Amino acid sequence: VRRMSPTVSDDTQMTLFTAEGMLLGRKHRLPMPGCVYQSYLDWHVTQGGSRQGLFHRESRLLAEAGLYRRRAPGLTCLSALDSGRMGTMEAPINRSKGCGGVMRAAPCGMLKMPDLPDNGDAWALQGAMAAAITHSHVMGWVPAAMLADMVHMILTEDGMPLEEIVRESLKRMLRLFGPEIGAAEGCEEQPGESDGRFAALMAFRELMTRAMKLAASDKPEREAIHALGGGWVGDEARAIAVFCVLRHPDNMADCLSAAVTHDGDSDSTGAIAGN
Repeated sequence: VRRMSPTVSDDTQMTLFTAEGMLLGRKHRLPMPGCVYQSYLDWHVTQGGSRQGLFHRESRLLAEAGLYRRRAPGLTCLSALDSGRMGTMEAPINRSKGCGGVMRAAPCGMLKMPDLPDNGDAWALQGAMAAAITHSHVMGWVPAAMLADMVHMILTEDGMPLEEIVRESLKRMLRLFGPEIGAAEGCEEQPGESDGRFAALMAFRELMTRAMKLAASDKPEREAIHALGGGWVGDEARAIAVFCVLRHPDNMADCLSAAVTHDGDSDSTGAIAGN
């Protein structure tokens, strides 16, 4: 960070502020997601905003001149933080499912806040909470939950194949955020079909399954990524990143090359795949 280039993306900026918010939150014993929200307000200052957070005087990131650059930050992130309201999964502030929530969630898979339950679900919940601060649609924060969960599994489940990690993490997302899905499987008339969250989660499962199948196929990369979407929304960005990682599990350079050379939101899919 000390010699940071001014050309880092807004994805990298917000990922760093996510990590700093959690670290300072642990220091001051502030709960999730409030500690991360306060850190995002500090990031907002670097983008010209006026609502500084509680960590303004302690933030080391705010001492980095290279972070005071607008790298085309997402309008949802800016407007949500400018509103003065902190979004949560239970109290939405918009209907955005942009990828601005998932792109920054990796630190949530590395450090657990003490106020969360001491079980395997905490990492996913942290990712969801951090994303829901600005992105209220279920597909704005479920992909972030999955990223945090996968990062934690990669760090702790030594030797587990990446495809298995994807499958296990997807199962956790469905159990945590759509418990009715399991009960509905195999039913002719599935309960909850009219519910937006149920439909979104079922579509998310189908998209992630498609990403895994495409990764195992011989379909050219650009065609496969195009079949998954542009990556502008959270579920598509998550699927593209999963495709790139599974297509190149042992070659990070090729993985990142695939993630950033398509016609969609390539800086975000590159950031997610890199994480």
